[in-house]
Amino acid sequence: MKKTSEHYCQAMTELFGSNGKPLANLVMAIASYTDAKSTVEYSLSPLYNYQYSSIGKLFERLLDFVDGDISLFSKEIETFISSFNPQQTQTGVIKTQLDTLPVYKPHSPTHPDRSCVYKPNLTVKGNKPVEIGYNISSLNQGFDAKWSIPLSLQRVPTESKGIKIGQQQLITFLKTLEREKSFVINSCDSSYGCAGFLSELYEHENLVNIVRLKNRNIYDYSPQTDTGGAHKIYGQGYNLRRIDERSNRKNPKTKELALAQPSILEKQPDEITHYFVQTHKGRQVKVELKMFHQMCMRSQNGHSMKHKIFDLIVVDYLDLQPLHQKPIYLAVCGQKRA
Repeated sequence: MKKTSEHYCQAMTELFGSNGKPLANLVMAIASYTDAKSTVEYSLSPLYNYQYSSIGKLFERLLDFVDGDISLFSKEIETFISSFNPQQTQTGVIKTQLDTLPVYKPHSPTHPDRSCVYKPNLTVKGNKPVEIGYNISSLNQGFDAKWSIPLSLQRVPTESKGIKIGQQQLITFLKTLEREKSFVINSCDSSYGCAGFLSELYEHENLVNIVRLKNRNIYDYSPQTDTGGAHKIYGQGYNLRRIDERSNRKNPKTKELALAQPSILEKQPDEITHYFVQTHKGRQVKVELKMFHQMCMRSQNGHSMKHKIFDLIVVDYLDLQPLHQKPIYLAVCGQKRA
């Protein structure tokens, strides 16, 4: 971690010259000092070794560095981030994370395009977990040492969806890479585990998405052509729940009552492996991984998932009995997922 930070700061100094060192100080302060309520308060961080007035002067010098062209400065930053990529040069594998983050602006009435965003309710029981603000779609590059840098930050307009903005960010990033030399493994949470996000990204050969799935039906990929009509693609369906867990999927009132699909754990896994991890209290806990190959999900809202198969990994923590009420379901989706 320390070597990675030193490498990052040294690279910034080489690119921005005399402005690189205070800029590196400011970046580290922003990343670590969470008590700051304004930009100038980052000067109170132990990692910022300059006076508070130097922050304003720093930005003036940076603008002079690019002759006042903000777009040119943004391109310089993008060039710096893309060039600082030690993981790609070593293995050719790039690990990224995609997420949508809320920014709270309840006291900014003149701020354009605000709406309701998610905020955990930890204050008053019964209050809805919402706040006034906007969402930011963040694409980060991760490293083995639990360290990441932002590749793209983009505001999500009120009329748009975060998964669509993130999808375009990922496609734009892929266009900057050499397809034969780079391979991207992208991780997302459950909000990205849908046909609207996965379908258009499946065509990129150098990309594999690992997304979390929740409370949905998946199917065996079982193509058949001798059906006398349309070719059959979907086989037996399964629900992502434990065997003894009741399905909470609601049946539409306009349709006849249908029985819930069997649990995915009733299906014989293609592979089973396990390893042990140690908790903070020193106790050994078994992590069990069950893999199911050749699975698929239904198309949705015009986003076709036909022939776009994935592997499902069920992650469970065991200590004689499962430690969590529900296991973690991960879909590994991509042409080169093996």
